[in-house]
Amino acid sequence: MRFESLSEDELNTLGYFLEEEADAREALDFFAAHGLMTALAVSPKPNDFEILWGIIFEQAPVFKNQEQEAEIRRILKKLWVEIDGLLSESEEFPVPCDLKVDLEEGEDISPLESWAQGFMEGLMQQEEAWFEDKEEEVAEQLLPLHYASGFFADEPEMQEIDNNSELSRQVCEALPAAVTDLYLAFRV
Repeated sequence: MRFESLSEDELNTLGYFLEEEADAREALDFFAAHGLMTALAVSPKPNDFEILWGIIFEQAPVFKNQEQEAEIRRILKKLWVEIDGLLSESEEFPVPCDLKVDLEEGEDISPLESWAQGFMEGLMQQEEAWFEDKEEEVAEQLLPLHYASGFFADEPEMQEIDNNSELSRQVCEALPAAVTDLYLAFRV
């Protein structure tokens, strides 16, 4: 491994901060931020950390002090390096949540749906670059992400998947390989 994974403390620090910001202001929760960062790491177009920061935090986040801001920036940068490393070294990208869109008690949105929505947000930031050279291949690999995001729930194809629990499970379980295939498609 060429990268250092986030520690449990770093994950908790980032997760709690993002959850508080998502509740208080227009910000992405941990899973959506992770999905966004994954899409930007997959992207054929280079990305800048400040662009990522601006997407995660639509409104300026509120920090207790400069040390907390520096710590959150450091952890997000470290997570972005970790995501890129996992993409380059994994056969299947390890999505950081259960591969199911079913809601647990008390959830408004499943972690996978939140993650996929963040991924789609990252893709939409650079949609032209994603579809420029490999439109058919990219569109095919995006099916699990389209489904999991819920953005296309009204489309007949997505409703058919949603109405078949076995098919839904299969599509969700195809997501990690699809992410890796997209990453590799842009690097071949």
